[in-house]
Amino acid sequence: MVISLLGRQMRKRFVAAQTAFGRMNDQALESISGMRVIRSYVQEEHDLAAFGRVTQDVMDKNIRVAAVNSLFHPVISVIVGMSYVIGIGYGAYMVFHNEITLGQLVSFNIYLGMLIWPMISFGEFINVLQRGTASVDRLTRSFSQRPDVQDPERAALVTRPESIELRRLTFRYPGASQDSLANVSLRLERGQTLGIVGRTGSGKSTLLKQLLRFYPVEPGTVRVSGTPIEDIPVHRLREWIGYVPQEHLLLSKSVRDNIALGRPEALQEEIDRAIEMASFTEDIGQLPDGLATIVGENGVMLSGGQKQRVSIARALLMNPEILILDDSLSAVDARTESTILRHIRAERAGKTNLISTHRLSAVMHADWIVVLEDGRITEEGTHEQLMLHGGWYKEQFERQQLEANLLEAME
Repeated sequence: MVISLLGRQMRKRFVAAQTAFGRMNDQALESISGMRVIRSYVQEEHDLAAFGRVTQDVMDKNIRVAAVNSLFHPVISVIVGMSYVIGIGYGAYMVFHNEITLGQLVSFNIYLGMLIWPMISFGEFINVLQRGTASVDRLTRSFSQRPDVQDPERAALVTRPESIELRRLTFRYPGASQDSLANVSLRLERGQTLGIVGRTGSGKSTLLKQLLRFYPVEPGTVRVSGTPIEDIPVHRLREWIGYVPQEHLLLSKSVRDNIALGRPEALQEEIDRAIEMASFTEDIGQLPDGLATIVGENGVMLSGGQKQRVSIARALLMNPEILILDDSLSAVDARTESTILRHIRAERAGKTNLISTHRLSAVMHADWIVVLEDGRITEEGTHEQLMLHGGWYKEQFERQQLEANLLEAME
């Protein structure tokens, strides 16, 4: 009973120690990845103090684990000692009253001594078992998680995305109090380019993510080639898509490995072509080891614009049926942006493109443009139609053109 009680305490405290250790890892990761920001705001001392509090908590939790762990051996020793005292004392009483022989008493104590090591081992076993079950429970909770988006039981046969259609799509993030998209309807044929613009927080990225099926949607509201997207296997759908998000993930590997992430077997000529399309050729020549340059943790060796172009080259190397650029040209200058878009239009003829941006010049050549506000389409049409409409798009485009002209004049 005492060993069982200690085992339960060991499990409880070991779980708390693991949780504290996880928080320490998170704190360390945030501090390392945000080192430049911390230094720029002169928060080194504050960050060190915060890390000190986290590590102190880890130490305290592990001391509590060690305290319980240190009790196992003494408790077992006390139990064994008490067993000897009771065995010899009561056995002597029974020998004195001729209830047992002296040989039987000696034999009993010999057998009792033979049980000491198994009892100690049993205590250690309980200790290790409780630590193990605490870890297994954490793993089990992680492994038991199922994605919100599941493959259909009967997958529809769709060879390629001939069209993309949204039918009164309404979407709300889990836990949100209001819809991020409301009654969005549009249709895009294969080979066309869709431009998505609007104010910050208007739902541009949310709209693009619906094609990637990161979240479940109402049945029938998103269709590819006339087939509801929920009837298409997730892996099949994502094979069609080359996605360049706003936040670029670069591995601590070479530039070449980062570009060839989706196609490790790609030929050097194909990689060079993707680099040229992303207008990154000149930058490669300036890197110390060219394509073999190690970019560091999350691309720390590269500038923001270079990170974006590496991500774009990675997507273009896949030559996907659907290319999604989610505000992926924000960190490059207007001339580089124009070059990249010209390459995309020339090389991706017959392929579908979706471009979300704040810089309207990036979508002025799109086949169709939608303006989002609070998750709703407020304007849509071609660039010429929207300019004639005289709404937010025209006002924003003219303002951006005026700013660009002023900058050119100043140069």
